[in-house]
Amino acid sequence: GGTWIYDRAGWCPGMATDTREWDITPFVTPGQIHNIDYGMYVASGTSNYIVSNQLVSYGNANFNQDAALIEVLEPSNRIEYFRSNPMCSNPKVVIQNTGSIMLTNLTIEYWVNDATTHETFTWTGILGFLEKEIVELPLTSTLWSSVSGLHNKFHVEIKDPNSGVDEYSFNNIYTSDFTIPDVIPANFLVLFKTNNAAYESKWELFDDAGNQLFIRQGMANNTLYMDTFNLSLGCYSILISDTDDDGIDFWANNDGAGFARIMEVGGGIVAFFQADFGGSYLYNFTIDIPLTYEELNNESDIKLYPNPAKAQFFVEGRNIIDATIKIMNSMGQSINLPSNSTADRIIFNTSDVPKGVYFINIRHEERSESKTIVVE
Repeated sequence: GGTWIYDRAGWCPGMATDTREWDITPFVTPGQIHNIDYGMYVASGTSNYIVSNQLVSYGNANFNQDAALIEVLEPSNRIEYFRSNPMCSNPKVVIQNTGSIMLTNLTIEYWVNDATTHETFTWTGILGFLEKEIVELPLTSTLWSSVSGLHNKFHVEIKDPNSGVDEYSFNNIYTSDFTIPDVIPANFLVLFKTNNAAYESKWELFDDAGNQLFIRQGMANNTLYMDTFNLSLGCYSILISDTDDDGIDFWANNDGAGFARIMEVGGGIVAFFQADFGGSYLYNFTIDIPLTYEELNNESDIKLYPNPAKAQFFVEGRNIIDATIKIMNSMGQSINLPSNSTADRIIFNTSDVPKGVYFINIRHEERSESKTIVVE
């Protein structure tokens, strides 16, 4: 899950490797001595490896018919699955056959929080003893209806293996804590500024079925791109990719710094994207599911118009003359614009500034807001 692109053998401690499991039953004879030899590909430098091996032996299976629920991959707050969570599409769980006979079908019930109505899915397949499978559960219109803003739990229960009785029920239920994806307004824009290696970068917009709705690629170096969207109710994802695996802002190269963010049209910043993301960054979000953007964010009484602006724009609100207003260009540099004001409205003159996107930070009555204005 890391973003470090250079070899670190011999000089930088890394994380533990993935666990590997091998069934050596066909290759050994009980009661005899056997040698197990392992090796590795040659690495440069003074490389040191710490290897932990465990030999597990067991007798016959305790049960003929037993299925187990091993893990919930999505939705989950587990750090191992951080890059694909929070999610708003199909839940994914891991099942295992822990019975001696072949597992060919299974009933899976799943629900959120204290929902009284459970979703049901019938899995079919072929799993031998101790074999596992990732199961993608259908996303229904009612699944997320019991979601709250905080402290959500996803529950899964498996039943009726091979349409019969499960002989061991204590591994049939799993509960996963999860966070809901960001809820953003339907009308938004994506700002993407490239670095000095724009040919490495692209970003894509997908719906919850994986259909590509938009792609931005083939961009010029050190250029700001702005794309505006008006999406319907549902779940979506943005995937930012870099072919050189060093993101769009990485301290250990000379590619320069880029950035990406979502802005509310005529409003402030909705989401920042991590620029040092390695090979890719996945951002899942919803439009008014399970809560509306207005329910999660207090509506502002400060208005900024017209947007786009030509020769001038207005910032309007109660006692706005008492506000502290900072204007920045797309490079984050503060600029001063000529203005005149009344008690409830400030007029900014933009006739002498370059065309582009500008960010307006407004501190007013113990609140701070960020808005965006496009000057044409």
